[in-house]
Amino acid sequence: MSTLLAEHRPVARKDHRCNDCEGVIVTGTEYLRQTCAYDGHLCTYKEHPWCQSVYWMLHREAGLCEDEAVDPESVREVFAVLFAWMAGGL
Repeated sequence: MSTLLAEHRPVARKDHRCNDCEGVIVTGTEYLRQTCAYDGHLCTYKEHPWCQSVYWMLHREAGLCEDEAVDPESVREVFAVLFAWMAGGL
């Protein structure tokens, strides 16, 4: 089980990679940064704020345990459907 040690919402000073969708967190945009301890190791997660919401929605719907991860492709699929719906394609 991981332990959350710190959570911040900084503005990116350089491009980063989102852990949820694997897309780019563009310089100058706000993102979520979490520092966690897991099995004696420190981990840092960087996420788009909207990806974090989709990630945990998918996590709950799949009935995953806390330590199980959602595949980044699943996060991207949710956004593809959302964008298609917004464009009138569904």
